[in-house]
Amino acid sequence: MAAGRSMTHLREGSGAEKTFERSDAAPAAGHRVALRESTEEERATLGWEAGGSILTITRLDGPPPAGAIVFTIEGDTLTVLRMEIAPPLRGRGYGSEAVRLLERWAGKEKGLQRFEAIIPADRGLALYFWLRLGYRPAAAAEAAWRRDGEQGTISVIRTAGQVSPP
Repeated sequence: MAAGRSMTHLREGSGAEKTFERSDAAPAAGHRVALRESTEEERATLGWEAGGSILTITRLDGPPPAGAIVFTIEGDTLTVLRMEIAPPLRGRGYGSEAVRLLERWAGKEKGLQRFEAIIPADRGLALYFWLRLGYRPAAAAEAAWRRDGEQGTISVIRTAGQVSPP
């Protein structure tokens, strides 16, 4: 990153400029990741069709980025459409921390109370990841993807009143 260029971070207690606070301030104690808007180069490298906002999950101990997350906000719901952590960094808590950070921001800054993740049905470890974070499989009436007729996915949800595991 060029000297003096600020990085867009999303972290607990942030204010909103457009979508995210622009800050060079040090992160809160205990945080190991920050979320920032993905650059055009990162989006091209991922090869993801957006369909929502794309954030890069950055490690505070330096490059490379830990992964990326794609989400949308509709009504009172933040929906994670896709999240990926770099294979050598999986299982170290970066994804869990990134999700909790995104949820806290959505609750504080946007007043959202409902969180959803759409998971490919053939990804058992992804389902386990979301269940560990306190999400539960959505009933047919709760899942937006069922109304849209998307096949091969599982929708999991969590409301702000539910306690997320540490």
